[in-house]
Amino acid sequence: MTPRTPRLLVLSALAGFALVAGCTVPNNPPLPPPVDLDAAVLLDAGEDIEDAGGDAGGDAGKPGSACTLPGDCSSGFCTQGLCCDSPCRGACVSCAVPGKEGLCTPLVAGVAPRIAGVCPRESPRTCAFNGTCDGAGGCGQWPELTECGSPSCMGTSIIGLAACKGGVCTPSPNQDCEPFVCDQSAQGAVCPTMCRSPFDCASGLCDKGVCKSG
Repeated sequence: MTPRTPRLLVLSALAGFALVAGCTVPNNPPLPPPVDLDAAVLLDAGEDIEDAGGDAGGDAGKPGSACTLPGDCSSGFCTQGLCCDSPCRGACVSCAVPGKEGLCTPLVAGVAPRIAGVCPRESPRTCAFNGTCDGAGGCGQWPELTECGSPSCMGTSIIGLAACKGGVCTPSPNQDCEPFVCDQSAQGAVCPTMCRSPFDCASGLCDKGVCKSG
């Protein structure tokens, strides 16, 4: 045994006595509480995973991105397989217009609606739907001044004329055919531009395709 051994034993005994008595040995501060290394590692790993998840996906859920369910979209609207800024349920609006994907946009005027059976093509006489979209998201109607009457001949006049005005079939003034007599043909009532017989002229005189006055 070396000469220092008794001194070491004495110091060890004093230290043990101090701990038992609840004292702190000078110049030796208390040790910090033990660290659960496994928990710390898991915490760091979870933060890394969360960060990675936040960066993943990029534009996922934004208007224009692909979707299957409303929950796939930040807006909550999945229309035509794309995340949309609104439900976009109309027949003449779309969330898939090229260059405007994800934005509910009216279809251009004159195109067929994207939902069959909506905006049916009705007779021009109704002045109602013409089977196309109007360019503002609704169903198109027959244009202004579309012929909607049932023209017929009466002497030298065409009667029964009417035209669409403001979505309503409105009667129009009679059309005068003089010097010709109104011609009722398979295409409807028309005013001739030349005569072929005296019966084509109001005067009863036809000369080389021209009605002469009596």
